[in-house]
Amino acid sequence: MTADHIDLVHFGSIPSRSLRKAFHPDIVIATDTNPGYELIRKFLPPGWREFLERGQESLTKSRAAADLVIKPDLKGNMFRFDRAETFRRAGFVAAERALPEVRELLEPC
Repeated sequence: MTADHIDLVHFGSIPSRSLRKAFHPDIVIATDTNPGYELIRKFLPPGWREFLERGQESLTKSRAAADLVIKPDLKGNMFRFDRAETFRRAGFVAAERALPEVRELLEPC
């Protein structure tokens, strides 16, 4: 089993479907660090709203294609690079919490 990291922004940030199609892995564990747009959606022009909605639809399908999705609690704007350590810590905590599920998925392997 190999581990790869792919980061593709809005439409491909959780590449579960692509990974399954290309590599046929037994297990896909995804990390969802996508921001929510609920608060700003109503202020956006129709074209931007449609773009975000299509992206969310794609993300929903990709989440469903994963066996497990780990979602860190990331408070703040994704462009706050000065908060990288806080975000890293949130990812660590989320991964630690998911360890029982990860072990359960890997047990048959």
